[in-house]
Amino acid sequence: MAKVLVTGANGFVGCALADHLESAGYQVIRAVRQPDIPNTLWVGDVGPNTEWQSALDGCDWVVHLAARVHVMHEIADDSLALFRAVNREGTLNLARQAAQQGVQRFVFLSSIKVNGETGQLSEHSKALPQDAYAVSKWEAEQGLLQIGADTGMEIVILRPPLIYGPGVGGNFTRLMRALDRQVPMPVGLVTNRRSLLYLGNLVGAIAICLSHPRASGKTYLVSDDEVVSTPELIQKISQALGHSARILAGPPVLLRFGAWLFGKSKEFDRLLGSLECDSALIRKELGWSPATSLQEGLQITADWYRLTGGAKLRLGDLKPRICFVMTSPFTYGAFIAPHMLTLPQDFAVTVSFNREESSIPSRIPEGVRFVSMPIIRNISPLRDLFVLWKYYAFFRREKFAIVFSLTPKGGVVAMLASWLARVPVRVHCFTGQVWATRRGIARFALQAIDRVLAVASTQLLADSESQKRFLVNERIVSEPKVHVLGAGSICGVDTERFRPNPEAREKIRTELSLSSDDVCLVFVGRMKLEKGVMDLVSAFRKLLPRYPNLRLLLVGPDEEGLISALGELMRIHYVGYAPMAHEYMAASDILCLPSYREGFGSVLIEAGACGLPVVASAIYGVMDAVVDNETGILHPPHDVDSLANKIEYLLENPLSRIAMGMAGRRRVLACFDQKHVCDLYVKYLRMAMQPESLSGLHDQ
Repeated sequence: MAKVLVTGANGFVGCALADHLESAGYQVIRAVRQPDIPNTLWVGDVGPNTEWQSALDGCDWVVHLAARVHVMHEIADDSLALFRAVNREGTLNLARQAAQQGVQRFVFLSSIKVNGETGQLSEHSKALPQDAYAVSKWEAEQGLLQIGADTGMEIVILRPPLIYGPGVGGNFTRLMRALDRQVPMPVGLVTNRRSLLYLGNLVGAIAICLSHPRASGKTYLVSDDEVVSTPELIQKISQALGHSARILAGPPVLLRFGAWLFGKSKEFDRLLGSLECDSALIRKELGWSPATSLQEGLQITADWYRLTGGAKLRLGDLKPRICFVMTSPFTYGAFIAPHMLTLPQDFAVTVSFNREESSIPSRIPEGVRFVSMPIIRNISPLRDLFVLWKYYAFFRREKFAIVFSLTPKGGVVAMLASWLARVPVRVHCFTGQVWATRRGIARFALQAIDRVLAVASTQLLADSESQKRFLVNERIVSEPKVHVLGAGSICGVDTERFRPNPEAREKIRTELSLSSDDVCLVFVGRMKLEKGVMDLVSAFRKLLPRYPNLRLLLVGPDEEGLISALGELMRIHYVGYAPMAHEYMAASDILCLPSYREGFGSVLIEAGACGLPVVASAIYGVMDAVVDNETGILHPPHDVDSLANKIEYLLENPLSRIAMGMAGRRRVLACFDQKHVCDLYVKYLRMAMQPESLSGLHDQ
């Protein structure tokens, strides 16, 4: 296996080249200037005194990409000396040490600027460097050829024109940004001709130059097949960005005068002058040809720009950025926290909610960014507009690839703000509808908000199949736009934590003074009327005279002051918010969720993982989490008598109770294991950036 040293390996070209060479089976040493970048070798600044011995140890080839490039607004008194120190002396220092270490071939990335700024250029064109950067590159080329002649180390030099591709910066990114904002371009009368080079095509050329025997001692110009005028380039970039180009007929003489007036004559020449590269020699001698056409390369570059806003992709640096938006820490802990164990491997993750919206503590793991926003669940028009503006400004500034929202308020604010900020991928996950239990004008108004949310999003998720059908039937969403991942649920169940646990059972029962003969019902969730808590208490009190050993555990934050309305809590144990809710499930015998609305009812599958049968209301969402008469029993919502009867059936039939609990755990292990569900979401979010790939995610 050949060993290759790549300098500047965390840069625009270096990162792509190193990845390509590794995928081709080479052993790559990624040399970088900055410390603490994963999987790289830190060598410090490139200069005449840089020590390369450890980096060169055992290397067969060197690709030298590290360089001092153009510095905007150069203020140094002697910029040529600075360029020479890095680009000439730093390069020649590396080459001498490489020759001493027995390196066979040294590939140097130079620049077409060595031949000049304009004209039709080939390897036979006279060198005509016109600025300090080009002079330093030309002098480095001459020094390398001399070192090659003196030592026998093979030298290959490549002179590319403007390189574009994912991660490009400088003028090209500024041009894309202007075109994405549909800024008019007064270049309609410009008739120049310019060569460009797609990053992937350059990487292919470098790879061939490493090993091809005819490349030794040669200098090659390398460029894409097509040559385009500036108006044609603008049209192609605009097309790739999904816009129509706004090109005005501006006379070149006036443009040149304006550039001179503002001291931008050099920038004018780079953009509007002609520069054609003849790459016939490398094609003829090495058989190289561009694998990616200009339009394909521009489309890939535009897709990268739309996903990142032009943020540079560097080794160990930025991944596609994703922001999760919800209202409260409770939602984060219940649904999003498990994803934070896996998503940061693929995305740069930001989580945003109102830390003051709940007293529940939230733990944001290292590597995940948290941003608190003053978003609240209740409708407050002025405050909501203020929060909408804050999120809009935040999304515009941060250039997220994806915004992912949960909860009704979080969804409408995040989707509208991200739509206004032109975030390319906007995903909302429905977890239940506030209006499902409303009537009249309130239902109509809340439905309208969800319809706006759905239109502002690019993709939608529902956390259960029955919820999806409900949304489609109510004409909130169109069926092709909404997906259900796997069998449902947002984050599945941690089956190592939620499991039958005799030790936890004994511990909690001791703390609550429950005997081994007591049969314990448990409710876990937010204490709210719409969760059916008062129905459960009423059913419990109906059963109590006949079952004196019956107990009720209420686990969760009391958001509506329901506990104070219960009066004497005889045989009812209110625990409040409990981060160890699984221990209370393990200590119980039946979980009850007589809710009026649920998107899915995650607590039902958590109970199943603990081996508990469940009694729950027969509403959409819940029907996906419970298999009636197999993993639990369903009852009509709002029906206290039916709820009491279903609980009584399980009290009278302990064998059925045990069988349903065992069936519930088997189903959770098969369909709702947390790793499986989280993997589905990672896959979905990767594919969300390529909408045509989203088919086939259901029932995986």
